[in-house]
Amino acid sequence: MSDTHERRESIRFSEAIPPGETETLRFEVTQDCTVEEITVRIYKGPQLDLHIVPFVERGEDGRRRRTDLLRTEGKEYIDGDDDRFTFAIEEGVEEDEIIGVEVENTDDTNIYDFACHVTIDRAGGTVSRLWSWVTDIGGWF
Repeated sequence: MSDTHERRESIRFSEAIPPGETETLRFEVTQDCTVEEITVRIYKGPQLDLHIVPFVERGEDGRRRRTDLLRTEGKEYIDGDDDRFTFAIEEGVEEDEIIGVEVENTDDTNIYDFACHVTIDRAGGTVSRLWSWVTDIGGWF
């Protein structure tokens, strides 16, 4: 097995969301890492009634702040009907921070399923965040 395979992990969030409800699923990171890819699968039926927002929570318990992992034009969420979306990103996440997904079902009658896979690489984390900071400073000179 390669080093790349051993340091990468896919976190799966999946649930059936009841009518008119919002569910938040979380995963606590145990080691610095980088979120490299997010795949969202919306099964057939919701006709844009599921609103999905992958995020990272940073800070200490009780004082965490949330950062959305995807920034989309015109919407603050991902929606669809029988769709699969894959996003390549690079977001450093530190030990004890939370990776999660918030899902709202705006339909008042039907329950809908979704799945969201977040791929992390444990060889990243603060290194990626530090490199981003260094390149930002480099632009000042």
